[in-house]
Amino acid sequence: MESLRTIIKKLIPRRVLAWLAHLRHEHVHHVVSNTHDAAAFCVVGNSDQQTHLARIYLGAVSGYRVRRGVHWQNWSALALEQARCHGLVAASDVTIPATLEPVLLRLPKFVALSIKLPESVSELRQNLSLGARSDIRRINRGGFQCEVHNNADWASEFYTRYHEKAITSRHGMEGYVLQAKKIANLVANEGWEFICVTREGKRLAATLCDPLAEGYRLGRLGWLDGNPELVKEGVLTATYWFSLLRACELGKSYANFGATPPYIEDGLFQYKTKWGAELNRKDTVFGMQDVLLDPTHPQVRAMLAKRSIIGLDKDDRFVVYSGRDPREVNIPRSIQQNIARWYRPDPEGKPFAFTAVPEWPLQNQFSGN
Repeated sequence: MESLRTIIKKLIPRRVLAWLAHLRHEHVHHVVSNTHDAAAFCVVGNSDQQTHLARIYLGAVSGYRVRRGVHWQNWSALALEQARCHGLVAASDVTIPATLEPVLLRLPKFVALSIKLPESVSELRQNLSLGARSDIRRINRGGFQCEVHNNADWASEFYTRYHEKAITSRHGMEGYVLQAKKIANLVANEGWEFICVTREGKRLAATLCDPLAEGYRLGRLGWLDGNPELVKEGVLTATYWFSLLRACELGKSYANFGATPPYIEDGLFQYKTKWGAELNRKDTVFGMQDVLLDPTHPQVRAMLAKRSIIGLDKDDRFVVYSGRDPREVNIPRSIQQNIARWYRPDPEGKPFAFTAVPEWPLQNQFSGN
């Protein structure tokens, strides 16, 4: 039996529903707060990053409260009030008031990381960090082998037994799961292929990859039944290495490691840069946020003490906003060259103000993996 809500929606003309959806998007904001203290932040427009922000800003891993409010087209006064009160206001896919533009930070929801590929596998090995080479030896000891195929009929099993279980168990509500029908279409009609990790003929993990004209894009991945023991054994590392080998085999000039959280200290960010990956502006196409951040607020200071956030400046260059001195951060060798400026909170304590570190770029001060 259809719900009353569904019946009412069918009775309302589509143009009216579209108008109501537009009003809700443009004029309703969300104040997200912890369940155990007064910490909160405000979201205007698209709320797809709400759960992620609750984790990194509030430290909320098990739940949070959401209170909705209404604002006018020019929501600058609301944003300034919320930022002074809570420290952070995030807006995406919404009209930005001109009065806010000077103080907003432009932050990608995810960044793209890619590795330049040499002409030979031996040169690729030589260029890798000691950590990556150690991982490859571990793959060899584990007896893993590579299997490449483009059988779209396997999409359903990949989704059910590998992708969905692995992503959900590892990332929870923040995980992006691609549906089986879409996976099958990419393989059958758009030339994508599966890079599988096997052992003694059994498929243990797989990555869905896209052979681009010049590059090779690593897409959705998963491991059998989301079993964490397989990750400990090295199957995730094997998917990366076998994908790089496949890209070299196809003569590609680079491999795109896909969407990565835009924080230098993030474990996935550090893992991908261990392979020599660099920030890639061209492929950073996962959506943007305009963020009002007050570094004088204690909650913001706490976040910036843990995370160095990658943003884009007015010239569309990568920059970093951090509460830490860059000498204190493990900045992979492949990353520093892509960062134009490193910003820290204004030393005079001005609200919404950051100051560039004058010593940037560092001279032989950054670490490699």
